[in-house]
Amino acid sequence: GPMRLLMRWEGTHKDEDGRGHFDFLIRLTLYAGKPFLRIDHTFFNRLDDDVTPIKQLVAHLPVDLGGQLQYTVGDIHRRPTEFDADQPVRLEQHHAGQFRIIGRDGQVLKEVDNNSMGWINASSSSLGLMLAGKQFWQNYPKAMAASPEAFDYCLIPDRGDPFPVPRGMAKTHTFFLCVHDGKTDGSQLVDLAYSVQRWPMPAAPSQYYER
Repeated sequence: GPMRLLMRWEGTHKDEDGRGHFDFLIRLTLYAGKPFLRIDHTFFNRLDDDVTPIKQLVAHLPVDLGGQLQYTVGDIHRRPTEFDADQPVRLEQHHAGQFRIIGRDGQVLKEVDNNSMGWINASSSSLGLMLAGKQFWQNYPKAMAASPEAFDYCLIPDRGDPFPVPRGMAKTHTFFLCVHDGKTDGSQLVDLAYSVQRWPMPAAPSQYYER
C-alpha cells in the first residue's frame, strides 16, 4: 500500500561448517514519511536436537556515514541518560540489572548495575544513524555495537558459554534503524529512541479516570 512497504526473507542459519540449523524469517518494514525502518527477526528451532548450544547469532548491518564519527549509547533505563564516546562502542546487557559499555580495544568505558535503554548512535557532521532495540533489557542477553563500517545487533551475543535453545523454540526480536541529520543532541536521541521503543498508547486527562 502507499503508507507501508513490507519485505520478507526466509532461509536457514548455517554454522561454520555450512550445516543448516535454525530456519529464519526476516521482515523489513518501511513507513511513508518516517525516518526509520523496522526489522523483525524470527528464528525457529524445529529439526535440531532436544537442546542446541548457540555461540552467537548476529544481525550485521554494513553502513557508510562518512566523515569523523561520534558515538552515543543509551545509558540508564530510568531516568533515561546517554553516554558519549569518540570511538567505536559496544553495549552489552548479559544479565538483568547490569550492563556495560565497551570501547575499541575492549576496555570497559562504563559498567552499571542497572538496565540500559538499549540503543546506540553514530553521527557524522551531516548524517546520523541510531540502532534501537525493542524490549532490549527484558530480552537479555543482548548486545549491540557501532563502528564506521557496520552496526551489529546481537540477537544471541557471545558470552563465553553457549546459549541453550530447545527444539520447538521460536523467538522474535524487533529492532529499528533511525536516520537523522547528525546534529541531534543527547536529549533528542533519547526521544528518538522512545518513539520507536514504546508503542503509541491512548491517554486521557486525569479527570477522566477520576470520573
